Amino acid sequence: MLAVIILSLLSLIPEYFIQVPNYPLLVKARVGAALVLLLGWCFHSQRRCIAITHAAALFYVLTMSISICLVGHVLHEDSRYIMPYSVLLMLLPGLLSIDFMLFIPCLLCTILVPVLYLWWFGCTASQWVMFGEMLLIALMLSFLLFLSNRHILSNMYNLLDSLREAAGRDALTGLLNRTSWYVLAKRAHEISHKTGSALAVLYIDIDFFKMINDSYGHICGDAVLCALSRALQQNLREDESVARFGGEEFVVLLPMSTLEDAQAVALRLHRAINSLPGLECAVTVSVGAAELLPGEALDHLISRADRALLQAKDAGRNQTCLADPMLTPSLF
Repeated sequence: MLAVIILSLLSLIPEYFIQVPNYPLLVKARVGAALVLLLGWCFHSQRRCIAITHAAALFYVLTMSISICLVGHVLHEDSRYIMPYSVLLMLLPGLLSIDFMLFIPCLLCTILVPVLYLWWFGCTASQWVMFGEMLLIALMLSFLLFLSNRHILSNMYNLLDSLREAAGRDALTGLLNRTSWYVLAKRAHEISHKTGSALAVLYIDIDFFKMINDSYGHICGDAVLCALSRALQQNLREDESVARFGGEEFVVLLPMSTLEDAQAVALRLHRAINSLPGLECAVTVSVGAAELLPGEALDHLISRADRALLQAKDAGRNQTCLADPMLTPSLF
């Protein structure tokens, strides 16, 4: 798209000086459309800009087709002048977009405008045959360019999506990583403050995980992490997000959940984790639960859940402790 726009702008420079009535006006219109295309390309991720970009691309192709016919009519008496140029223009829609909603209208413009011109000003039978042959070849090339462009860009976008998804996940467990979880947590935190809805967090730590690694090996430790991660995912709702914060620590975001709801979720997770299948060792977790207070910062909420987790460990592990709302926060 960017290369097409730059080449189009460069081609407009000599054309501006062509002494044809109304032609400079068409050149200015195409410059405006090309600039809109450039802005649309810069902000292509916004849906509104996509519609504006498509409209500008269609307008650009239409004015280009009219310009070719206008120059051919004024400067050349022979209608054959417009044939090679209008046919070459038909290749442009195949490079402009991978969207059929843009490609088809642009292609129709490049076909209908010269056909209407030739019909209006007259054309011999041999010229119609020659134009028809050129038209057929250009149509096939335009479709091939479009399909090739669509295939290459679709694969590239899929690869970028895969890389983006992989960058936001923990490599071992497949859970969200700390950064990705924070994005969701901040969004839920803002919604909770705006709407007054409840929000809770669970801070989870595997009991005696270092002992598991030392006694059974790191392969077994990795198996424990993966099995526990699957258990967490299977026992949470779709809107509840879990992430591996690092090592053997996990954090669960519970939107629309009070402290009592969080305690019920923690109890369900305890039951699932205590009966993990296919492991060489028994696994238990300690959990700290905290509910968002009015005006409370997200880091403060997580810090209180972390403090509650330490209380669960001090109380004997394999249990859940609820955060004290009046607890002075530590630096998280």
